[in-house]
Amino acid sequence: MECRYSRKIDDRYLLWGYVPPGTSGIKQLLYWSPGSETPTYVNGNSGRYWAEKNFRRKVIKLRIARATQRDSSRYFCQSSDNLSNENVTDFCSCGTTLRVQAGEATHQCPLR
Repeated sequence: MECRYSRKIDDRYLLWGYVPPGTSGIKQLLYWSPGSETPTYVNGNSGRYWAEKNFRRKVIKLRIARATQRDSSRYFCQSSDNLSNENVTDFCSCGTTLRVQAGEATHQCPLR
């Protein structure tokens, strides 16, 4: 999945989050601190999630290794001036719905 941004974000946090099954709130997966090239994974999420930020193309990407049906969810990106957990519903875009089926993954509504 990828998320494109158009404004200068050098001084802002960039985040990926998702809605866990059976809930309505967005949970943070990972974030980049302002100016950082390397993401910080929240709650040990580094095992199956891989993230990349490309300043030149103004895009952040999220990949899930060994995706299972439990990964089927709505994923969101965010640009923020802080990491407050009180702001977890303030994610941009319509999100991307990932549906994992036996042997394949599909997604809808690309992030822009």
